[in-house]
Amino acid sequence: MKSRAILQCVTSPHEAAKAAKKLLGQWPHAKPPNPEIYASGITATLTKYPLGIVEECCEFASPYVLSREFPPTTASIAEWCDKRLREHQTMAKYNSLWDTRPWEPKPEPDFSEEHCAMMRERIAAIPKVYFQRMPGSKEADACTI
Repeated sequence: MKSRAILQCVTSPHEAAKAAKKLLGQWPHAKPPNPEIYASGITATLTKYPLGIVEECCEFASPYVLSREFPPTTASIAEWCDKRLREHQTMAKYNSLWDTRPWEPKPEPDFSEEHCAMMRERIAAIPKVYFQRMPGSKEADACTI
């Protein structure tokens, strides 16, 4: 299921530019000869991949970042993103073989008033000392051991 969600969203140029800035900021001593063209190339490369893949690539201490000592090239980013894209596509295809139903959120359970009353009684029966362990609760301020 996770792979299907990662592949779902398209990366906008704005999102790609933010991700490129985040990615390139992880090499603080990088001094490309033409920073604008370098950043534009990285941004253009990232727009070709789903947003989930871009986020995986550019997050702090990602496997991509940790595997590189030097600032990335567009070719190395494309190679890594292509590999991750294939992996997620394979997982999404594998998962879809087993689950042919479209994903839908489960509806909230509808509890009866009797059930709610019973749960209120059970919660009220919990000794106040247990509430002390919850920082910031009103009961913690009122309780003393």
